Amino acid sequence: MSQLILILLMVLFAWDTEGDFIANYEKHFGSQTPYRTVENNNTTPVEFPGCQPKRIWYIIRHGARAPTNTVIGSMKQNLPRIAQIIINAESITFSPQIEELKKWKLPFDTEAVLTTEGKRELSSLATRTKARFPTLFPEVYSKTHYYFRHTNVARTQSSAQSFTFGLFGNEHSKVEYATPPPIDLVLQFYKTCPRYDEEVDRNVNKEAVLFSKSERVKNVIASVNERLNLNGTLSFDDVNSMYQACVYEAASYKKSVWCSLLPFEAIEIYDFLDSLNTYYENGYTFEVTYKQACTLFKSMIDHFERKEDGPICKVYFAHHSGILKFYAHLGLFKDGHHLNHTDYEGSYQWDASKIGSFATNIAFVLYNCSGTEKVAVLFQERVITLPNCSELCDFESIKRQYKDSINNCMHDQICK
Repeated sequence: MSQLILILLMVLFAWDTEGDFIANYEKHFGSQTPYRTVENNNTTPVEFPGCQPKRIWYIIRHGARAPTNTVIGSMKQNLPRIAQIIINAESITFSPQIEELKKWKLPFDTEAVLTTEGKRELSSLATRTKARFPTLFPEVYSKTHYYFRHTNVARTQSSAQSFTFGLFGNEHSKVEYATPPPIDLVLQFYKTCPRYDEEVDRNVNKEAVLFSKSERVKNVIASVNERLNLNGTLSFDDVNSMYQACVYEAASYKKSVWCSLLPFEAIEIYDFLDSLNTYYENGYTFEVTYKQACTLFKSMIDHFERKEDGPICKVYFAHHSGILKFYAHLGLFKDGHHLNHTDYEGSYQWDASKIGSFATNIAFVLYNCSGTEKVAVLFQERVITLPNCSELCDFESIKRQYKDSINNCMHDQICK
């Protein structure tokens, strides 16, 4: 009888702690983190005394999506085998999850498409943005007021359509979207940069390798095996497959049996690996990475300098590869040293879960303040400060601070 009580207590403990776990784990999904974990539900209009908003330039990552074909293929190959290993181990602590595993099927079949949750992320973002800036986002669509552009990819197109639905409801069918150019040097500048390919894409991220082979990671993998009553059966790659299933399913469907099988630190180590990889690919490691994002910066400057000419509201829909490089170009989320494998134990600003989530976004808003043009910057719907700026920064000061981005933005020269 006492053994039965102990078993029941173990099961109850697992399910009791799962509630706390679920409340926190989705905040640590790296670049697959759902936007609901960082969104700002305070829709109070963004106002500054004596200032009137005149123009807005906005860039937004697509919302939650299905995995790529490569990840789907890996899931189909590995997860049924892993599930069977866990089922065969018959861990009493995870009896409810094992029953779920027996019925589990991969919910994704089409590559990288925006999910229902991804569409919700964009439409609700639009609704909140309209509430914060009612004069910049009138409810009636006009192509002379609005300019929308997405990359030549289905998920950014769906994101744009979901955003305009949040602005205009069923009238969003009247919206016109700019045609993506064959070579997009504004939103996908990194696609045609040979120097970036040579210096970054073709080299190994040594910090990520060092971390993945560290004792800390080995101990976490061992803890996963022990937790599931396995004798070292699951490898680092196996647990990574479980993590991938967890993050994609939970981001889109708000639950995943794979998440509840993993200890919280397993979520954290793969999250940190994502931060290391996105820093290496999009951050401050290589100058070419962030310098080439000057094309995005110039797009914002050009929009604000048009004065009364052209649309008031410009909204772009792109990918984290470009947006994170743009953050680095601005000097945001920069620590005193390059992110490395030892930073797992400390604090760091380049946290992929916080800055690179689905639907991550940054808006520049031009204000007229008694005849002086000033700019506010909103990151994830909250006012932030650029380096050497206050919350409301003189437009001329921004142009001086980033003059190299304006005067020397020659993509061919940067990327040769």
